[in-house]
Amino acid sequence: MRDHLKNNYRVYCLAFILFLQLAIFFPHVGTGFITDDFIWLDNVIDEGKLDLGKPFTVTTGFYRPLVSLSFGLQFLFHGIESAPYGQLNLLLHLFNIIMVYLILNSFGTLKPYALLVAFLFAMNIKVNTMAVGWISGRTTLLYSCFSLLTFYLYKKWYQTSNLHKSRFLKIFFFFLFEIMYLAALLSKESALIIPGGVLVFFVFIKDNLSRKPGLFVSALKWQKMVTAFKSILIFIPPLLIYFILRLNSNAFTPFNAPDCYRFKMTLLVLIRNTWEYFTRAGLLDFIMVIGLLVLVVRRGKLKNPFEKSDLHLIAIGGLYFLFFLIPVLFLPVRSNIYVYFPQIGFHIAFAVLIVSLWRYWEFDKKKKKVKAIIFLLIIILLGSWSVFYLKKAVSYGKSGQCSTHFIQQVADVVPRLKNKSHLVIIDLSQSDYFSPATTVSYGLNFALKFFYFYPYKQLSGEIVFPEVLDRKNILNRRFVFFLWADSRLIGPFKSMELVRLFAFSLPPIINFPEIKPKQGKTTGKKISRLQKHRLGIQELRRLKKKIKSSNQTRN
Repeated sequence: MRDHLKNNYRVYCLAFILFLQLAIFFPHVGTGFITDDFIWLDNVIDEGKLDLGKPFTVTTGFYRPLVSLSFGLQFLFHGIESAPYGQLNLLLHLFNIIMVYLILNSFGTLKPYALLVAFLFAMNIKVNTMAVGWISGRTTLLYSCFSLLTFYLYKKWYQTSNLHKSRFLKIFFFFLFEIMYLAALLSKESALIIPGGVLVFFVFIKDNLSRKPGLFVSALKWQKMVTAFKSILIFIPPLLIYFILRLNSNAFTPFNAPDCYRFKMTLLVLIRNTWEYFTRAGLLDFIMVIGLLVLVVRRGKLKNPFEKSDLHLIAIGGLYFLFFLIPVLFLPVRSNIYVYFPQIGFHIAFAVLIVSLWRYWEFDKKKKKVKAIIFLLIIILLGSWSVFYLKKAVSYGKSGQCSTHFIQQVADVVPRLKNKSHLVIIDLSQSDYFSPATTVSYGLNFALKFFYFYPYKQLSGEIVFPEVLDRKNILNRRFVFFLWADSRLIGPFKSMELVRLFAFSLPPIINFPEIKPKQGKTTGKKISRLQKHRLGIQELRRLKKKIKSSNQTRN
């Protein structure tokens, strides 16, 4: 009866964690496509039609066809409505939280920490907001989803093999496992190291699968090592299929990848990346441990609060975290989403720390008021953390909204452009975190190709800051110029109108030779900087009125 109530309590707590994630993310996901999102759509859509075979041969550089297919299938049902794309990301994240709990709960040694690890995994602000809020974060979400299923099914297959259950179950779990691991490989290259992770996490942990007591399988005996490596031979078929498919594509290899994705095998890069990912893995974990350490120190008598089994689990969690970071530890580029899957091990280690310190502090505590105050502080901390979490989710939602607002305005001008035009959008809001230069950037070309389906026009475009312009490119006849200012697309401009506008602005954005104005008494005279500034504003207003009046006439 007591065990039944305890299980119900765990289910209710897990349901609350999922509800909290829904409340934080649901209103702010799928607000718009940004940067890489356009590229994934283009990778599976050819002139407005779904091409299921394209991602397996023509890639974005990374061999992740399952990610492209997920975008393509959603396009088939939802078109360019961005909300369902973000909602699928959220569902994958919720599923990953459930799988983390189920896998850890199935191990006797890790069961007491399963709920806390799932909670810490769910409440990682830096990592999760990027993975869920950014539609292209689906790469990591899919990889994590299929990797966790691989872990779970491997354990089921391992159980049926060792406990001599029915042959049908063994074959069923075997084929299901093969499919899930192949899916993980086709979602992200990091899945290549899963066999090593399984070897560490399943084979070398003594669990309830064995009838003998103890935490570790003795790996020092040669016979045990042979048995361990035999147990990961089932990973070979999916790996062979993956490499055959990959070799027939144009995906990056370690020899032709861009510089930012080539390994830098230096000690400095290793130390810097390890520290960066350590701090990104879980700020909440650090806060909880520091708070408990303060309570333990105030108790007075300091003894070792950890048992030998606790230290073993902490070591296993740390090993898991570092092991699954190997694919990115030597990359010069860093990203929050790289920590999404490895952070599970980090949270295992810190969950053991938190539980051990809490047990140690609770011994000989007779004052109920002190415990009530501690629980009140915990509620305040988690409430504040949730508010901070929500603000982060809102910022990603705002990025999508700004991108959508920009793309819609570009869509209005695309039909009027000549064939083979090159759009140059001068972003005057470069200090704005949500400007087109940060939310759309290199995705503009793919947006022009994908959203508007004008292949016969062969349009291209770029978003630039004013300082990169010069007389040579501003006078190019193929270029069509627009300004992005005050969240509005202004244009198109003729090249000489643009030269005149920037020549009279203050401070001078482009160092053109001085152009003498044709207005009133200032003609032919040297004018002051203040006069230049005023004339620049007048010129901008005049051009805005011109565009507004032309739009009204057209309508």
